[in-house]
Amino acid sequence: MAHEEINVSVRPFHPTDLATWQACPHRFDILRMRGEKPSWRHVAALNGTAIHSVVRKIHERALWAAEDEKEIKRLYLSEFQRAIDEPRFPSEANVPVWWGDGRGIEDAILEFGGDAICMLEGYRNDPRNQSARILLCEQTWTATLAGEPWEGTPDQIRFICPGHVEIVDLKTDAKRIHPTSLMMWPQGLTYALGIEIGTFTSPEPDTHLDVQVDRMTWLHLRDYVPYQRRGKRSDGTPYLAGDLRGDAFYSVNVTRQMLESHQREMELFALAVRDDRFERRPAGGPLSCAMCKVSDRCLSSFTGIVKIDPSLAIIESEE
Repeated sequence: MAHEEINVSVRPFHPTDLATWQACPHRFDILRMRGEKPSWRHVAALNGTAIHSVVRKIHERALWAAEDEKEIKRLYLSEFQRAIDEPRFPSEANVPVWWGDGRGIEDAILEFGGDAICMLEGYRNDPRNQSARILLCEQTWTATLAGEPWEGTPDQIRFICPGHVEIVDLKTDAKRIHPTSLMMWPQGLTYALGIEIGTFTSPEPDTHLDVQVDRMTWLHLRDYVPYQRRGKRSDGTPYLAGDLRGDAFYSVNVTRQMLESHQREMELFALAVRDDRFERRPAGGPLSCAMCKVSDRCLSSFTGIVKIDPSLAIIESEE
């Protein structure tokens, strides 16, 4: 089966490229270095894109009042459709959405829409967001890191005090980040390096912020979704129906040592790119291939019999 390619010869690397490389270098090779398109787009990613867009509009239009709830719902449905029609990345153009077996857009809205509105309402009602002074929102920086061109688009850069900022990245999936992992968070640390040494296209071309990134925050929007029934958390603490799932803000102070360590990781990435070394090494083990967007062409080159179904674990055996 032929797979459409895109022109990647002049496109800078992005923090998502680094995350892909860390998860599985061979997948990175297929998607980024060879420039092949993924086989499908997942509906959860579309939902996340729509929520990010609505959060941006909440700040742009000051939609904090209770009567703005109807407008939030309207914006969500509009942005969800936009996410389908206008893929976020060029590599996803003309790539079909995988809704699930026997499912369609209506099922997706029923499944994701309710939680999405809860996340957005929770975000609007949180005083930390209402009072936040956002320096830049979804603006792209460019920089040279480890000798390679990079770009990144942080969700939010929040003002702390003159010369000091916080990176805030909005997360919509169910998985929280562990505090130790947050200290080595590749996306956030790459953003921090790019913000400090790179330039932005806004407010004017080649704008250098001249700031230090003091803190990075994983804003877990799903924590704003209340529990539906009483129970106990994984640490044994009880909760009641209507309680929120967590604090939502997971933050760590950024140190120079953290940035220096991350620079070494980026140097390893650069060496792999220059030496063209991208072995198949899924970070989550063989079952992590089950939802991989390139499993239809990757595993077939390594094994004899492969069952490809994004909704199932992949079964492999050698002849």
